[in-house]
Amino acid sequence: MSAIELKDIGKRYLLEYRDRLSLKESILNLYKGTSRQKEIWALKDINLEIPKGQALGIIGRNGSGKTTLLKLLCGIAKPTTGSLRVNGHIVGLLELGAGFQSDLTGRENIYLNGAIMGLTKKEIERNINAIIDFADIGDFIDAPVRTYSAGMYLRLGFAIATHIDFDILLIDEILSVGDTGFQKRCLKKMNMFKIQNKTIVFVSHNLETLRNFCDRAVFLDDGKIVEEGPSGEVIYKYLISLDTRSQISKKEVLPMHEISITNVYFKNNKGEINYIFRRGEEMSIVIEYFAQKRIMNPVFGIGVYAGDSYLIGPNTRDDDCPIDCVEGDGSVEYKIRSIPFADGKYEVSISIHDVEGACDYDSCYRSFNFRVISGEKKIKYGLVGIDGAWSIIKKR
Repeated sequence: MSAIELKDIGKRYLLEYRDRLSLKESILNLYKGTSRQKEIWALKDINLEIPKGQALGIIGRNGSGKTTLLKLLCGIAKPTTGSLRVNGHIVGLLELGAGFQSDLTGRENIYLNGAIMGLTKKEIERNINAIIDFADIGDFIDAPVRTYSAGMYLRLGFAIATHIDFDILLIDEILSVGDTGFQKRCLKKMNMFKIQNKTIVFVSHNLETLRNFCDRAVFLDDGKIVEEGPSGEVIYKYLISLDTRSQISKKEVLPMHEISITNVYFKNNKGEINYIFRRGEEMSIVIEYFAQKRIMNPVFGIGVYAGDSYLIGPNTRDDDCPIDCVEGDGSVEYKIRSIPFADGKYEVSISIHDVEGACDYDSCYRSFNFRVISGEKKIKYGLVGIDGAWSIIKKR
């Protein structure tokens, strides 16, 4: 049975604007009713079915239509075209403290929000201690909510929404406001809802959290569904679409050194230029150069970094790949047969120097980057995975 069904959904907004006019022209236009409207389609041709008990992630760039879609599901907005069907009681966490009255205390807002969501006073009183404990905002529970920080708003809003009986939970990108401890408690609560066969629609830019939590994902772009399927596959397509190629481009300078780095890019095992790889895949780093004259015994080196950590630093000299000489245009390639790195973004430095290390011909410090996503085996701890195996040694 489907919890949510959307057929040919479209949402149009009309933005009204006026040109910069003189005071006289503005007054005349008020009487004439003259204005111009710009038509914007936030969602177009959305067809989606969410089965009961499924956790669905929604990803996409800012402005792709994610929040608009949740607003339609919540009933905050109405679709311009198409039909929408929701089977079950729905609770939405779209905005921090939505519906909170600033001059009322946190405790009073619990009663107010509960009543808005259709709960009786007895039902609220039955849950209020659990709500207060989960929010964990101390004595601020009896202070006006206008004195709350954004994190405290989040704590109380999430606590109220998730202690109310529901069938479908909608969550926009709000968990990023809370601290790490609170995020873990929220995810633990959400995992409990999954076990209870609740339907959850989760919008987030935290792709790792979404990958681990959601069964399926939808990739929205420009108001349309670009990809739908298992969360890992959809996230992979989304990352590719981000055009990380723009982050790694030719060095925008004329060759000025005896040897200059002119381009750096990454290839997969098919020889295709790529900047996103799965752990365990083959990856090559290609360095293109230009030597203004014949240079004897140059050394090409690579450094790979993750944050403050320097992971590897191979070079042609230490890896027994001596280069006799270079002249004019050319390229060298370093092949990683099986990427050992954990999920994340990695920065690459390139250098060219003489064999003694006394002359630095050219270098680019952390100027290029690539991304690694989960392969068949995921690394939970650390930055690098090794090809190791455990065994149990029995006592004799």
